Amino acid sequence: MEEGGEGKVEPRLERLRERYLEAKPRLCTERARLATEAYRRTEGEPPILRAAKVLKAVLEGMSVWILEEELLVGHWASSLRGVPMWPEFGVDEFENYVRSGFVLDEETEREVRELNSYWEGRSYQDMVRSLLPERIIAAREASVWYWHMGVPGSRRGRYLVNLPMVLGRGFSGVRKEAEERLEATDPEEPGALGRQLFYRAAILVCDAVKGFAGRYAAKAREMAREAEGKRREELEEIARICDRVPAEPARTFREALQSTWFAFLIANIESGGDSISFGRLDQILYPYYARDLREGRITGQEALSLLEELLIKCNEITYAPFDLDSHVTGITLGGQTEDGRDATNELTYLLLQALEEVRLPKPQVSLRVHRGTPRELLRRSVEVMKASGGRPQLNNDEAIIPSLLRWGIPLKEARNYSVDGCQHFTTYSRKDHSGWLNLAKVLELALNDGVDRFTGKRIGPSTGDATSFRTFEEVMSAFRRQLEYFVKAMAEESELMDAAIAGKMCLPYASLHVEGCMEKGRDVLEGGGRYSWTGIHGVGLANVANSLAAIKKLVFEEKRISMRELLEALGRDFEGYEELKRMLAETPKWGNDDDYVDSLAVEVVNLFFDEVDRHSCHRNPEEPGPFTPGLHSLIFNVNLGLGTAATPDGRRGGEPLTDGISPSPGTHRGGPTTVFTSAAKLDHFRAYTASLALTINGPIEALTDLFRTYLIDMGGLHLHVNILSPEILLEAKEHPERYRDLLVRVAGFSARFVELPEVLQDLVIRRVALSL
Repeated sequence: MEEGGEGKVEPRLERLRERYLEAKPRLCTERARLATEAYRRTEGEPPILRAAKVLKAVLEGMSVWILEEELLVGHWASSLRGVPMWPEFGVDEFENYVRSGFVLDEETEREVRELNSYWEGRSYQDMVRSLLPERIIAAREASVWYWHMGVPGSRRGRYLVNLPMVLGRGFSGVRKEAEERLEATDPEEPGALGRQLFYRAAILVCDAVKGFAGRYAAKAREMAREAEGKRREELEEIARICDRVPAEPARTFREALQSTWFAFLIANIESGGDSISFGRLDQILYPYYARDLREGRITGQEALSLLEELLIKCNEITYAPFDLDSHVTGITLGGQTEDGRDATNELTYLLLQALEEVRLPKPQVSLRVHRGTPRELLRRSVEVMKASGGRPQLNNDEAIIPSLLRWGIPLKEARNYSVDGCQHFTTYSRKDHSGWLNLAKVLELALNDGVDRFTGKRIGPSTGDATSFRTFEEVMSAFRRQLEYFVKAMAEESELMDAAIAGKMCLPYASLHVEGCMEKGRDVLEGGGRYSWTGIHGVGLANVANSLAAIKKLVFEEKRISMRELLEALGRDFEGYEELKRMLAETPKWGNDDDYVDSLAVEVVNLFFDEVDRHSCHRNPEEPGPFTPGLHSLIFNVNLGLGTAATPDGRRGGEPLTDGISPSPGTHRGGPTTVFTSAAKLDHFRAYTASLALTINGPIEALTDLFRTYLIDMGGLHLHVNILSPEILLEAKEHPERYRDLLVRVAGFSARFVELPEVLQDLVIRRVALSL
């Protein structure tokens, strides 16, 4: 048996799982072709109607196919692990796919370049770029910050599929509401035309959704005529279910799962956005499960098999030719009810079992933990983590719910939060957008008078020649001024993006899911949601804290080196400065419960939080929302590290930055308690994210106690871990053929270790390893 064991799914599901593993990601031009044809036909029409007609054309024209033995149907491309394209958001996407190593034949490449020729100068990316000041473009291109999926691609995803609405009302119910609101709109009221167009688009989208499911019903009937015995009965049942959902309310667990998959699938087809998520699936599906169980329509094993098939299908949503796919699909489990009681139910445990047995990288699963969480649930989750690549991650209600209240979310809604994708928490009334600020680059610029060390170009304000600084406070003052400048610039770019695409780049299907859009008659990208936030996440905290500690101790307190000598060493990437690099390595390091450096980390975080809090997001013009500060990296500590020169903690230029609030690899000198104690000194109640990533090994019971202590007693916001020994990772890198199913936690997502690029394999291997 390979390391970690094989999944224990039933033979039918094992065959579906193997088909996924054997399939190679291929670029699929079908969606891009259908969408581009529809955009050509609708030139000059109102953008919201145009977007609805494009989605309708795609759903009517794309391939419909059903795999042998599958019971849940629906695919987003013309082949298994096919990857669609969205050229309307920017033609750079294709070049990224080519660089990533997708299977690509000459005909596909010719077609893509032909399609892209229409979008050059017309894409939403071009629309935004034309409005951005050069100073902002220069800073972003110098790796000061990063928007996931680019500009304006960061606006495409990050919302919850509104399953309570879909399962409870169906799209026929949503259509009826749109019709009624359209009829009730007074054409003489201000903004009436925009609302009328929104409701007309909503009606078109609901019809398109019903038609898409109907095509699968027809396909199942066609296949049933050629099938025999049990498979014929299965296909006939698929047809009956697809005739009903998602147009009508779900009545059974099987209908609820099929409706769930269609609703999620179409969300991804519309925009290809990252972190489109299911929400609290154990809470949403439980009434259907309990009723079917009570009335004898289903057994626990049958329900488990359907859940496992859903998890297998989540892996079809592929954006990369390997399992490094940071477009994360999220499922949230556990937590509390609206009145504050523990929400654990039988499906919570069934979904954990499904995750453990399927053993594929997706979806991301988050367990909400609070003081009333049963110990057995937490213990079971730790068992599953060990087998499932660090899933579920753990999120602390005791820190997250107060944060949501501080940002204006009512208590009942806050208790119903979900994790969308990797680590962001959200509700049905908002759609999230996020960017990542390079704190280490900010320090680099503070030490170099605002000049990029790699290019020699000025990208930040002049904050003085660091060789003239006589006190450590002058270093902090320069850092503070650079931080203030770049947080403001990042917020400015975000606001410019929103202004540029408002009323032009529309997501009519997503808008049906975000509460507030229907009431306002306004697209979600135009501020239709009830709340509008944008996250700004700091990257490289340990690099900055350790660097500041080294400067403070060696330059200003002990005076063992001069600032000029330090800057020369950084400029030469430590070549010829090995002794100085050794001295830097011996200074206090974050993650060891050492207040000398921990106090600097706290100061940096508070400065960062204060600067982010100064700015407001105006996507919703009637009620501006906050920019929310966070501390997590996803994998952008790698991207941003490439553009960051050597840092005073001893890191060489181009190397990855540290991850979230985790210690720097190789600098931890104690047990897990010291890491958690350092992390807990930060103000988690002000944080949108505070990701602590570790590799740890030990008995399940001891780990259960340790994790609960960090989250509940110490106030940690988030924890994700790999529970294995580093030696296994080294062995898997050397002999990948023996470890095909080894899943590891990379960042906000998990992946098969052997399919990661080497830079990320090394990142996981170097992560702080602890043992009990």
